[in-house]
Amino acid sequence: MSVRSRLFFVAFIIIYLVLFLNIYKPYNLETWYVFSNNKQVFEFGLLGLIGGLYFCFSQLLLPKLIKFRVSKVWHFALWTLTELALLTLLLTVLYDDIRSFWQFVAEYTSNLKYIGLTLLPPYCFLLILLSWYQKQQAINEFR
Repeated sequence: MSVRSRLFFVAFIIIYLVLFLNIYKPYNLETWYVFSNNKQVFEFGLLGLIGGLYFCFSQLLLPKLIKFRVSKVWHFALWTLTELALLTLLLTVLYDDIRSFWQFVAEYTSNLKYIGLTLLPPYCFLLILLSWYQKQQAINEFR
């Protein structure tokens, strides 16, 4: 993907996360201890921005650092799963009170499920949208 496409991806994910978390409050987030006060809009927005900052790193800086080229569908799938796993690790360390290794494993797997369910739909939508856009660009070059 071009830098422009990656920036569009990051901006879309940030907007999606902030709106999705504040409008739908999925997975009963408002009852979780971390989000159980009167500043939920701020905290859900902050959660979305943390995710957005992570995606800035993973979409704009990380590919240059590790020189991983996404050229096939399975490369994209591997990259996506790695992004979700690392984002889950970051959020688990930031938001969960971990007292033992097994508690960490339980929280991590639970968080991975929620993060995957939250982010896979926009990932799929963006993949289709950006693929369509690139196909349109290729068609316009032939005209």
